[in-house]
Amino acid sequence: LSTCIQLILVVSLVPQIVDDHEAAPLAAGMFAVGYFLGFVVPLFCGLVVDLTGYSDAILLPLVLLAAVATLISLTSSHMGR
Repeated sequence: LSTCIQLILVVSLVPQIVDDHEAAPLAAGMFAVGYFLGFVVPLFCGLVVDLTGYSDAILLPLVLLAAVATLISLTSSHMGR
């Protein structure tokens, strides 16, 4: 589900917020960040579970990332466009 949402956002949101000549680099950057997080987040969550031995600890990195994403979206310079 999150991958589908990411694809929809990359394809439809980018032309809405930037000019035509800036859309391709921004979309490429969004794909790069998305795929990087798609690899690193499960790896980090597994590491946290292995270190703590507590399976519910997997939620801590996810909550942290959700908080960071919320802060970024609230402080974005593209708000109001």
